[in-house]
Order: sequence, then structure tokens, then C-alpha cells
Amino acid sequence: MKFEAEIDLNYRQLLALYQVSERLFRRWQMLLFRVVCLAVGVWRVWKTWGDIQADGLSFTRVSYLLIGVLFLSAALIPNIISAGCARMRVMYSGKLHFTDRDFYEVVGGRTIRHDYEKVFALVHFRGYDFIFLDKLASLIVQLDQVPGQDPKELRSFLEKKCGQSYHYV
Repeated sequence: MKFEAEIDLNYRQLLALYQVSERLFRRWQMLLFRVVCLAVGVWRVWKTWGDIQADGLSFTRVSYLLIGVLFLSAALIPNIISAGCARMRVMYSGKLHFTDRDFYEVVGGRTIRHDYEKVFALVHFRGYDFIFLDKLASLIVQLDQVPGQDPKELRSFLEKKCGQSYHYV
């Protein structure tokens, strides 16, 4: 079976990627990150707010207050922040060509060959299909939008070739 899928990386896909990777691969790491950032943020805001009420505003106190707010936002919405930062660095579009032996990522003028056997995980989340090459690298496609193909057949083809079963999150 041969087919082609479009890669058009956007903010929604990046946000879904960070959410699914947190749920599947980085749960404890992100929990620790959130707890530490929340503790630092609450402490910094609480202490600075008390100083502002006691002695008034100053540039240093406003700066400390903003630092506390940044820690709080990093604790409460890390995936949104990470996706926004990644969007500023990594925006590309291309195609994935799937064949019976392997698949190719074509971005710009470059073609990168991937082996099915080396795929770490297959995940379907919020209408996107993630092909994880390892815990830190993935390809994002929408198999539901491949023209003239049944998405269930495409997913079963990938499961068979990769030796992985799809995780539906």
C-alpha cells in the first residue's frame, strides 16, 4: 500500500503534541515541574505582595511580582507556553510518503527516510495522528484527511508495519 499524507505544522498540532507527550511519556516529570514552579510562584507572589503592602511599590518589587506570576503561569499552563515557543522556532510543511518498506518525510528540498521498525509509538489524539520516532521526536499527520483512503485502513497498515498498536488518548 502506498499513500501520501500532508504535514502542515500549526499551533493546534503543537499544543496537541505537548499534551499527548505529557500524558504518555512525561507525566511524573511534568508533575514535578508543575509542583516546583507553583511553589516558587506562590512564595514569590505572596512575599512580594506583603512587601508591597507594607512599604509600597518599587521597581524591584514589581519585577519580583512579575517573576512570581511567570512561575505561576509556567506551572498552570506549561503546554500552551511550550507550544507557543515551539511555534516561533519550528514551522514547516511537507509530505509523508508511505510505502511497503519504509516511509519518507519530504520537507522543502530534503527527503528523510524512516524505518517502520524504529517507530516508538503510534498515537491518535484530537483528530491528529502522531508517529513518535522516540520520546522526543514525532511526526504529526491527519490520516482522516488523506484523499481517497479510509483512515481505519491506514491506521491498521501503520500498526502492522510498525509492530505497534495505536494509543487512543
